[in-house]
Amino acid sequence: MSMTEKRVEVEIAGYKGHIDTVTGQVANSRPYPLQEDRLMVVIGFDEAVDGILAFPIYLPAKLYEKDEFLGAVKQEGGKALTDMLRRDREERAKTALREEKQRVLNHIAWGVKKAIGLE
Repeated sequence: MSMTEKRVEVEIAGYKGHIDTVTGQVANSRPYPLQEDRLMVVIGFDEAVDGILAFPIYLPAKLYEKDEFLGAVKQEGGKALTDMLRRDREERAKTALREEKQRVLNHIAWGVKKAIGLE
């Protein structure tokens, strides 16, 4: 981090993070058409949280007081991070199940190859 770079520390779902940037997004703009104007807030971590170094959240576009904004970031960031971690755990479990099925199928295939003289 440079000497002039500012950061706002924020706790997200029990993890120490920081707000990297806040930008406005206009409704119906490309590449992702939106229903309404919004703010995109990018939350980052110095150390990865289960492989996640940063992620965006979206808040209604309005002028916030500091505590209101930080509360909204914590709430929406917590929901988003928790959801990402849950989906990642589910995907890891599915991958482990596929790998186990593949091991079983490989063993069956080896048995068939041995029975017919290919092994």
